[in-house]
Amino acid sequence: MSAVLNMIIHHINISIKEYGNSSIIFLIFTAIIIYISEKIEFEKFMFEIKDKFFKDYSYKWKILFFTYSYFIVDKTLISRDIGNINNFEYAFKGGWLFLVKDTWNRVQAIENILFFIPFSFFLLLGFYNLKEGKLNLFKEIGVISFKFSLFIELLQLIFTLGTFQLSDIVYNTLGGVIGAILAISYSYIQSLILRR
Repeated sequence: MSAVLNMIIHHINISIKEYGNSSIIFLIFTAIIIYISEKIEFEKFMFEIKDKFFKDYSYKWKILFFTYSYFIVDKTLISRDIGNINNFEYAFKGGWLFLVKDTWNRVQAIENILFFIPFSFFLLLGFYNLKEGKLNLFKEIGVISFKFSLFIELLQLIFTLGTFQLSDIVYNTLGGVIGAILAISYSYIQSLILRR
């Protein structure tokens, strides 16, 4: 178990080093696009961003959602080389946590679960009213996570950017549901704290 944990920590450190600069560039790019589309002075724009960030509860979560979504697309598609071997050989049998015996595949399975937790966490806190329809939220977030993961896997298959695996889709969807549970729990705890 410690070997799996050490490998996960190692992969997280590598991802932070590889994608930290990319995420900052994306944030700057997003700010420029918003600036151009609104056609306002930069100083006024910066003050509006600051006001929204501190006054609008959901605004910071929206920024984190778009930044993290870009990180997912970058890690799974953009930063990969086109032309790697990709076929259906591993589509049904590869990557299932309860079937694999080697540490590498176990780490990959756990990482796929962890990968989508922030995605749905930021999505729920940024775009949903968590006070109503909690059961419907799980279904909706599960469907969104499934579709986004399927979209990535299909693009990996079409452009030979990785290995198409159904297990990745299942684990990403599971991670999305876990993220939804955490977001609802976080929102509930926040509302309890604010009542005091």
